Amino acid sequence: MDRFLQRKWKNGDFEDELVREANVNKSVWKIQRDSKWEEDFRSRRKSGLITTSDLLWFALQIARGMQFLATMNVMHRDIAVRNVLLKLDFTLKVADFGLSRKLKENDDAYYVGKEGTALPIRYIAPETLKSSRFAITSEYWSFGVVVWELFTFAEQQPYSVEYDKYENNVHFYDFLAEHFSFGHRLSIPDNVPQQM
Repeated sequence: MDRFLQRKWKNGDFEDELVREANVNKSVWKIQRDSKWEEDFRSRRKSGLITTSDLLWFALQIARGMQFLATMNVMHRDIAVRNVLLKLDFTLKVADFGLSRKLKENDDAYYVGKEGTALPIRYIAPETLKSSRFAITSEYWSFGVVVWELFTFAEQQPYSVEYDKYENNVHFYDFLAEHFSFGHRLSIPDNVPQQM
């Protein structure tokens, strides 16, 4: 899915449905301003455009996939847009279960990672980064990073801009731990609805 998003952004095939009002920190949906916006849905789809609503639809489907995994006591541990499959009808499937773990019924609802295991630290919750304890609830953080990826069209790795600005020559893990300890988070993309 990451390549799909990157291609759409590069080719200018994204239509932001949010209209920002001048001098006000508020936005409205195009459908609220243009009665024909909804009628033009099919023509936008035929022309290959994706919209803010599509990105929200993708996020909802990923959330539902993760919710299903949680009901099965499965932690994905590598949820990212690169691990999501996209069908032509814009149906998504969560994929790549190489790092996933199924919790046993008698577990304390967490899994302790093994030392030396390569993990996608850009997607891991700060508390998991510190303790190596993975819980179903720590997947919520990963979902937030995935939403960030969706709305930035997977143009760059999470935290790469912040890391590039960082002046100390440290390993990425140490940078991320310090970044979180100062209360820093990912920047909010411009095209994200305010309600999110």
